[in-house]
Amino acid sequence: DARGNRTFGDVRVNRNVLGIQRRPSVATFSDGSFVVTYEDDHDRDRAWDVHVAGFDGYGRRSFEPRCIHAKGTGQHLNPTVGTWSRWSSGTFVVVWTKQPHGTGTSAVLASGFDPRGRPMFEELGVQEGEDGRLSRPAICVDENGSFLVAWEAADAEGGTSDILVSAFDRHGGRRFTSRRVNTTAGLNLRPAIALRSQGNFTIVWERAGDVPDGYDVCAAGFDAA
Repeated sequence: DARGNRTFGDVRVNRNVLGIQRRPSVATFSDGSFVVTYEDDHDRDRAWDVHVAGFDGYGRRSFEPRCIHAKGTGQHLNPTVGTWSRWSSGTFVVVWTKQPHGTGTSAVLASGFDPRGRPMFEELGVQEGEDGRLSRPAICVDENGSFLVAWEAADAEGGTSDILVSAFDRHGGRRFTSRRVNTTAGLNLRPAIALRSQGNFTIVWERAGDVPDGYDVCAAGFDAA
């Protein structure tokens, strides 16, 4: 509760007790309910999937864990989840990285879900054009369900990378095309994104610094799309 007292005990999010489940991300709603997404390899086939599970404010399941994409299509990694509740309590968006088998490329995908974990819009690629080397997505969602995604885009050799951002409405329609956040070339890594007032937003990220083995933390602000 607000005083730090426990309101429910240790709850195992995943149903499968075999294999490996890792890298969870959680988002909550105003009524105390929450949704968790994570990487899953319960069958130990070395093919990672993204699963999601829902809970009420007392840690009781609102829907069972489920895979959110077609299986056998590559490695699905680094999920993170954002929520909104103006239209219906429990609506959420998950973003993650997909690495198709044998291509050497990766894409950042997004999918939206209703309170029972059922898809609200088709799985979409947040970037335009061909897949590249995209990873580490971050998401924020406003009160109307529109959402912003920031991610890391590396060049073919991996020597430099940029931070990109794009915006979508609550149906998955694109509000503006992908644009570069950083103005300094080099290694720009691990973005995080947060909304400010009136739809404005801020992105922070790591950037290789001016001294050997040094890194800086950078920030940039943007107005509403």
